[in-house]
Amino acid sequence: MKKLLFTLVLSVFAAGCADLGAGKYENYRGTLNERGMRRCRYWDECGSGWGRRQAEKAPAQDTARSEPAVKAPVAAAAKTQGSAEGKVTSADGSPLSASLAFEQNGKTVRNVSARDAAYSEELPEGNYHVRAAAKDHEPQVKDVKVAAGKKTVTDFTLLPSSKALARVEGNRIVILQPVYFATSKADILAKSYDLLNDVARVLVDNPQITKVEVAGHTDTVGDAAANQRLSAARADSVKAYLVQKGVAGGRLSPVGYGEERPVVTPDDTPDKQAQNRRVEFLVLEPAQN
Repeated sequence: MKKLLFTLVLSVFAAGCADLGAGKYENYRGTLNERGMRRCRYWDECGSGWGRRQAEKAPAQDTARSEPAVKAPVAAAAKTQGSAEGKVTSADGSPLSASLAFEQNGKTVRNVSARDAAYSEELPEGNYHVRAAAKDHEPQVKDVKVAAGKKTVTDFTLLPSSKALARVEGNRIVILQPVYFATSKADILAKSYDLLNDVARVLVDNPQITKVEVAGHTDTVGDAAANQRLSAARADSVKAYLVQKGVAGGRLSPVGYGEERPVVTPDDTPDKQAQNRRVEFLVLEPAQN
């Protein structure tokens, strides 16, 4: 009789714990023992006091054991590559087979070939000086910014060497014609516009040249002080013209030397005097060895 009574009390207790356990763990669907006795493993987990406090600690441990941790999704690797592309043509629009050098910090980091005018290259994002060169044509340099995950389109138009009136040679921009001025004045004559337009092209196409001296010179005819002032005024006029054509004024340093630096002496003939009357373009920065 005692055994039967003990069994009945135990069953009622287990059922109560099962109900409370099911309420506390409503998503759990197990047997009576699993749902009740297993969850009420502390003596009075379903009641109060020490057992309940212990039970409050248990679910977190159970959850950690029964539910695998969910890992946060791994972010896709950031794209650091972009592409530079475009075409290289001659001044008349005809396609050119050219080579392009991509430079950073004065060093070539990539050489690319453009065949039938087109080029395309994957590159790390960043800023580049790009020099395009083709046979029998003047090279052209442009600044290109490559952005990650994007296409940067830059076209080059190269002038045939036979038509170029100015070009970079060492520490000079060599001009194939004199700059003509009105007699004893600083006014540039119209017949020199094509020449100075080409000097402007050379400077715009070569942004790596950051400082150029525009040097004015005269012959020895007349007063030396007056010649110095005239040469300075002519150098200023040339700078002003180039600035109008898109060259940054900070890149140009006009200087008048007057008759101090003749190329021929004595200049006692009109031909020699014409040689001494001149404008020169000297590359100061970057300095050439």
